[in-house]
Amino acid sequence: MQNTLSRARPLGVTIIAVLLLIAGVLELVLGGLTLAGVFAVGHVITVYGHPTTAHVVDALGSVLGSISLVIGLVTLIFAWGCGR
Repeated sequence: MQNTLSRARPLGVTIIAVLLLIAGVLELVLGGLTLAGVFAVGHVITVYGHPTTAHVVDALGSVLGSISLVIGLVTLIFAWGCGR
């Protein structure tokens, strides 16, 4: 006689894992778009003769975009942990 216990993941945990996965992917996409957009705006500002302002915009945008990318990666790690 075998006494095997099967542990099924609750439905709520699966739903949370899927939602975290979606949020992580969107966060990564938006972080990448933020970085690309900020560098494009910084370039346009430099072309029109305001290099100091362009450097400030690039620096602030890089920080915000990088934070968004890190949060997206952490969210994907949490989603992977919930999905295991």
